[in-house]
Amino acid sequence: MDWNLAAHHWDRSRVRERNLSENNPGIGFETAFDNDDLRGMLGVYHNSNRKYSIYALIGYTPLRFGGLSVGVVGGALTGYNYAPVVPGAGLLASYQWGKSGINIIAVPTVEKYHIWGFAGLQARFLL
Repeated sequence: MDWNLAAHHWDRSRVRERNLSENNPGIGFETAFDNDDLRGMLGVYHNSNRKYSIYALIGYTPLRFGGLSVGVVGGALTGYNYAPVVPGAGLLASYQWGKSGINIIAVPTVEKYHIWGFAGLQARFLL
């Protein structure tokens, strides 16, 4: 289970200009496929534009350093101004210790879709 917690936007002037929220609570589920490198992620959260978003993502984290795994993530999101469903992609770093962990997802700015670059934080708990 993933708990979306917060985001930090790279461009601080956009946070002020667009009144972006960096408090982005939500809940999701994550499952590993045949190996721990490939995972599916599905959930809902309150996005920076103060709307609810549903996400469906695939993460690939082949680089491992102890409990840290690093890679990429991509998929589809709802709840943004440009279109009903927009593509999303970024870097994914996960750290797992026991039944708990964190995800940090770094997303670039994509002005066309009104997505303003950020680092998002999720807490992870194994069920």
